[in-house]
Amino acid sequence: MSKKFEQRLRMMYSRDGMTAEDGFGDLLAHVEEHTEDLIAAFRAELTSSDPNPAMQSWLLELISESRSEAALPTLVEGARRSERHGARSGLPQNLAGCAEGD
Repeated sequence: MSKKFEQRLRMMYSRDGMTAEDGFGDLLAHVEEHTEDLIAAFRAELTSSDPNPAMQSWLLELISESRSEAALPTLVEGARRSERHGARSGLPQNLAGCAEGD
C-alpha cells in the first residue's frame, strides 16, 4: 500500500464528514491505481473485530468504479453479502468495461 492510499483511506475513516468525503473523492479520482489496495481494505473490513458497514459500502462503491478484472470476485462477494445495492449495479458496469478491454 502506498502512503498516498493509506492517507486517503484514513481520511475516509474521519469522523469529520467533509474530510471523509474528501478521502473518498481522492480515491475515486485514482481508483484504477488503487484497485488492489481497495480490495485488501474491503477484505480487512469484513474480517475486522469491529466492522464498519458504511465503510464496506464505500469501499465496494469505489471498487465498482474500477475496470480491473481483479475487482470482479470482490463485487460478486459484495453482491452476495448484499452489503450495498451499488455492488450489484457496479457489477454489470465492471463486466462491460472488462469486455471492452478498458
